[in-house]
Amino acid sequence: MERSECYADEVTAETCGALQNAKRVLGAADILEAPPDWAEVPRGRDLFVPGWGGFDVAEAWKACGKQIPSVAELRSYGYLAKYFPSVDDMSRMRLLKVLHSPHSLLARYVVQQRSFWCEAGRLNRLDEVEAYWLDFRVSNPSRALKEEPKRLLNRLARDRAVAEHPLIHFQHLSGQPSALFNEARLLSRDEQEESASFELSVLEDSHSIVRAAQELNNCAADYIRDVRQKRCALVVLRSQKKLLAMGEWDLHDQRWSQISEHSDEPVRSEWLYMYEQMEGEGLYPVKAVLLLPEVSDAKHFPEAGEDKVSIFSSGGESCLERMCNDTMFGLEPCLGWSEMLGEVTHAEAASALLLWTSVSPLSSECELNVHAVARALLCCRADPDVMTDCGWTSLMFAVMGQQQSLVAQLLEAAADVDARSAQSGRTALMLAASIGNMGLVCRLVTASAALDSAARIDGRTALLLAVEAGAWGIAEFLLQAEADVNAPRFDGKTVVMLSVEANQMDLMKQLVHRRADLNAKADGGLTVISLAMETKRMPGLKEILQTLANGQCDLNVSCPGKHPASALALAASAGNMEVVELLLQCRASVHGGDSRDICIGPLDAASRSEKWAAVRRLVELQADPNTGKSVLIQAVKSGEQDLVDFLCSNGASTNAMDEHMSASTAAAAANHPGVLKILAAARADLDASPALGLPPLLVAAQAKRWAAFHQLVELRAHIEVRDSELRTALIIAASHGNAKAVSGLVEQRAELEARSKSGQTALLAAARQQSWMVVRRLAEVRADLDAVETANAKPVILHLAETSQWDTLIHFARHGSNLEVRGQAGRTVLMYAAECGLDDVAWWLLKCQADPNAEDDKGETALLKACNRELEGFMRILWEGGAHIETAAKQSRIPAMSKLLRRWSGDDEDD
Repeated sequence: MERSECYADEVTAETCGALQNAKRVLGAADILEAPPDWAEVPRGRDLFVPGWGGFDVAEAWKACGKQIPSVAELRSYGYLAKYFPSVDDMSRMRLLKVLHSPHSLLARYVVQQRSFWCEAGRLNRLDEVEAYWLDFRVSNPSRALKEEPKRLLNRLARDRAVAEHPLIHFQHLSGQPSALFNEARLLSRDEQEESASFELSVLEDSHSIVRAAQELNNCAADYIRDVRQKRCALVVLRSQKKLLAMGEWDLHDQRWSQISEHSDEPVRSEWLYMYEQMEGEGLYPVKAVLLLPEVSDAKHFPEAGEDKVSIFSSGGESCLERMCNDTMFGLEPCLGWSEMLGEVTHAEAASALLLWTSVSPLSSECELNVHAVARALLCCRADPDVMTDCGWTSLMFAVMGQQQSLVAQLLEAAADVDARSAQSGRTALMLAASIGNMGLVCRLVTASAALDSAARIDGRTALLLAVEAGAWGIAEFLLQAEADVNAPRFDGKTVVMLSVEANQMDLMKQLVHRRADLNAKADGGLTVISLAMETKRMPGLKEILQTLANGQCDLNVSCPGKHPASALALAASAGNMEVVELLLQCRASVHGGDSRDICIGPLDAASRSEKWAAVRRLVELQADPNTGKSVLIQAVKSGEQDLVDFLCSNGASTNAMDEHMSASTAAAAANHPGVLKILAAARADLDASPALGLPPLLVAAQAKRWAAFHQLVELRAHIEVRDSELRTALIIAASHGNAKAVSGLVEQRAELEARSKSGQTALLAAARQQSWMVVRRLAEVRADLDAVETANAKPVILHLAETSQWDTLIHFARHGSNLEVRGQAGRTVLMYAAECGLDDVAWWLLKCQADPNAEDDKGETALLKACNRELEGFMRILWEGGAHIETAAKQSRIPAMSKLLRRWSGDDEDD
């Protein structure tokens, strides 16, 4: 009882002391109780942390918000307001937690370096140094507390980077001595006093490489895998424990691949000389070569052929020599070597033999218990990541040979599942996918193999290789494992494109479900939709298009080709109405670009292919019939009267034209009078001419499209239009000898005397072409029968006489042609008739007032010519027509004819 009473007295005294101190310091007399830590504050300044100075107690109490805070709470709010007045709420809570223990190394460091930590962005990195100070074990931390935060954070980041890499000792690089150099021999005498010694040394473990990469600010850490795989060695140049440069030595080519200073700057010449000197002394020469069995399956693995493993260490060489035969090409394991595995003491030799064991199942002469030997070699510290000289690992060979248990052993031994082959850059997963081995793929994916690594040679991923090999089960498994569905191949094709080409609907649906990029473009602009449209005969085309549409594929993207077009345009041009209807239901655009647009619109494509059902359907769905090349012109060319009528009634421009034709000229050229009638009813301009073409009437005339020609004339097309030679429709029709066309134009009062550029009239054109029926028709309508093209040209009547067209000549004579024109040697048409003895022609000519006494250049008349030819009937017609007998009787060479003439004249002296 006495002891309990004494303890109660002590508690009461402590509580009273805490209460009195709190009242005195806070200046509040109404306080009834205070936290126990107030008992340790006999004076006001005892609140303050030594070296931190004082703080405003009243402001701290107010900021705390409690009725009576503890000393630790009051102190943390006080120093927060003093040193960090402008931080945000989240940072306040973080700092309050640190300042709550002011004597901790973390709190002391934050206060001492408060100029750095006062920024909220930097406070987010406070946790990086918190663990450091909690684990700090140095007895005198004053020097560490003065380290700048930036430097400390960088140092901690470097330490973490090193710790993230497992420590790997490169056994094949061990034993190479460092090269020492003295800079004095490279400098002038004035500089020799300040010269320093240099050392070139090989980095023999992974942590050394990471630290060197940090110090030199380069990417040397990325070369750890290459060094481990015996591709290269990294050599650093240091002076007074400071790294200056790094060089990459190619172990197989025995040369420096690159040498650089800090931040990959080019190395200076004097340091380069040191590296060259080290090379001259011999840097990791090949000590021995282990020959590997030749891969017999060249079909699936053309890259893997004859291969070997180079040995760079003396220990590895001596270890192998005990177990191998020495041939002229290299070492080969001797008979029964697997029973001598207990003698394998060097890791490089064990790694080489592991490669030999892994490749042996791919050889046709494999008689080795692969799994037992591999297990023993791994126990001998064989590195599963060592590569052959051609760049293959044991895991790759095991996958090639489809050795499930060997693959499991290597993965259990922490083989690098993402190592790449040197030539193609393929991984074990890519190899397993390419041969279609589902078991191996599953095992490698379970071992965290990178799903999306792409081969350097062709850009293929495991998923792409599986699809190309037709391994659809593997492809689906990789998709479920979240493989990248949009990784492109070397030609830009993605998995979804390949699945469309292979008509794999199930796979394509999975790709769409996983949001594959359905609008990606491969080389040449190929897209998923264009590849689908290329397979026009594919039974599942409708299903493919529906799936693509459900996946938000752009159905209007241009499909490449000679004439780029959308999917709807391709379907319309093929006349596939089922696909057209499907695309329209999926809201494919029915509109196309104008004539300047590279992409052909659906309506334009359908019209070019003359798929008129598709044209009608597209126009019904508000497709503009005036886009691209005129659909109306195409329909007119084909003579589709109903479609032309439909297009005209749906807004097609009847006067639209390109450089060469309009709808009217197209109808004229195609000889479609019914179409012309429809166009005229739709108020088409029947006289419009394209920039490089002719009006419809002239087009019909030149092309001899007479049905269209007559229709245009009936429709009152302008008949006086002219072509580039200034020929009218009448001249052209006459030159073609179409009497009906000429008659139609004459009835429409066409100008008979219009002349072309060469001076031809319709009559002259018809005569030139010897279209005599047209000539007579023009003569009947009183065309100028005496017109000539030039001043020296012959009138038509002379051509008639010279060509013996006597009926037409009589027609000319009856219609008033000049009968006294002179032809060759001054002959008249009557003389031509006399030479031919045509009595009826002479009678008509005389009746038409031909001069029977006209003389030619020789002075001969028509009567004399008839007399010399003894044409008695012709002579009588001329005599009765008023021919003078005297001259003919005197000059005639035929006495009998002269006598006859005198008898007719009544002079009968001779009788």
